[in-house]
Amino acid sequence: SASKLLGRLEEPYAGRTYLAIDHHALGTPFAEKTYVGALGACGEIICDLAKEFEKRGKKTLDREGAIALYAAIMSDTGSFRFDSVTAETHMRIASLLGYGFDHSEVARRMYDSRPLSQVMGTKIALNNLHFYNGNRVAVINFTKKMREDNNLSREDIDDIISLTRSIEGVEVGMTIKQSDDDLTLYKVSMRSNRVVDVSKLCAVFGGGGHKRASGCTLNAASEYDAEARLMAVINEELAVLDKARAFDGAGEI
Repeated sequence: SASKLLGRLEEPYAGRTYLAIDHHALGTPFAEKTYVGALGACGEIICDLAKEFEKRGKKTLDREGAIALYAAIMSDTGSFRFDSVTAETHMRIASLLGYGFDHSEVARRMYDSRPLSQVMGTKIALNNLHFYNGNRVAVINFTKKMREDNNLSREDIDDIISLTRSIEGVEVGMTIKQSDDDLTLYKVSMRSNRVVDVSKLCAVFGGGGHKRASGCTLNAASEYDAEARLMAVINEELAVLDKARAFDGAGEI
């Protein structure tokens, strides 16, 4: 939510869409000005901006800000596991650690500590986990009614996408979440492990992102309709890749 993301800055800045900074192409521009940097994380772009300001004699980063940027980069890079991580990523992290905070505590709070409601969200998600295409695609469909029946907030199910990709044998993981305000609108997150470019799949529906992590939104008559349309695109892509690999003698992905 805006309150959690902006904190004390919510009042002066919430609702404004003057500038958008991102590290991958935006599906639909929504701000007056947009800056896209080809880096592994948005936090890396902000690090570079802070460094540039410092060169010009204006110090903009403090310990609190360094912690936030460390968390942002760690999150966007999958704890530094994604192939978007570079030597420069680690150099930026090294500069942030110079502000003297406990990086292991930041990681613990982000990944090793969670409220009971989030655990319940994971439980419901696993009960609605389905597999397709020879168990190579894992899908979790989460409706508004499911959230309300279990007293879950959207934040309680934010991280369920990671469940889908972590399953052995799964190439594409996907979550489909129904909007609270428009029951025909569904927010989709896709992740892939090795070969599928999910940004290409999400672009079909006006979305985008990284090759291994992307998202989109679509209007559908029901969650089943949304799932069927998305799976049609995924199955088509897997068939193309399988055919290419068979031609090369590599076999099915």
